[in-house]
Amino acid sequence: MQLLQKYFKLYIEDILGLKDEAEKEDGKLEGVIGLLIEIRKEAKARKDYATSDKIRLQLQQLGILLKDEKDGGISYTFA
Repeated sequence: MQLLQKYFKLYIEDILGLKDEAEKEDGKLEGVIGLLIEIRKEAKARKDYATSDKIRLQLQQLGILLKDEKDGGISYTFA
């Protein structure tokens, strides 16, 4: 099992170049999603439904699902 973990780590980190920076990147991702949600809210307020729908659909294609809440807020989940 340790040999498998060693090779997996080698492949992921050294060959693909993916490091365990996910925690640091999560904050950036949440900030970008928050910004897009705010832009979408502003578009809906201006009745620019084309922009609002485009943001929702493109995030959905990336696996980020937006949900309009009853209180006017917007939440999201990862698919």
